Amino acid sequence: MDTKNKIELTSSQIKEVAENIDCGLRCFYHYKTKKLVYLVDRDGPYYDPIEEIEDEWEKIGNNWMEYQIQNQNSLLDLEDN
Repeated sequence: MDTKNKIELTSSQIKEVAENIDCGLRCFYHYKTKKLVYLVDRDGPYYDPIEEIEDEWEKIGNNWMEYQIQNQNSLLDLEDN
């Protein structure tokens, strides 16, 4: 992984990400702001295309190189470091 895009989360942030993933949310980490963004999975049963959610999905889609998607596998990698 490129060191400029290295993710360093606290153990409480890792737990937060894991809980949100377990609840069916998608988690994205923005490299520049170090902000975690949670969105309802578009393919999930709870997705409702309201404007606010669509705006966030569009923002991530238009700038996807600035984000890393967090999932169970990436959490395991973070915990091992």
